[in-house]
Amino acid sequence: MTDVNLYPVPAEDMITLEYNLNKTGKVRIVLLDIHGREIDLIFSGNQQQSSYIRKFSVQSLHNGVYMLMMQTDDFTQVRKLIVNHK
Repeated sequence: MTDVNLYPVPAEDMITLEYNLNKTGKVRIVLLDIHGREIDLIFSGNQQQSSYIRKFSVQSLHNGVYMLMMQTDDFTQVRKLIVNHK
């Protein structure tokens, strides 16, 4: 997997995750709090080799710093997410 992008940061209500899969396989995307505890499962399942865009709401989250972790069979990447409701 390459090119994992998360925007906008900071986010007010929606966040967009863009990623490319170099091969077909299992994908798991979770939202973690600052202490590494899983607070939301965004996606878990098999995906084909392709480019993907996922949007999800952060309206139910409190202002603060979170981590988005994306895992495949041979890849793990973590991106910082800041939620700042105005």
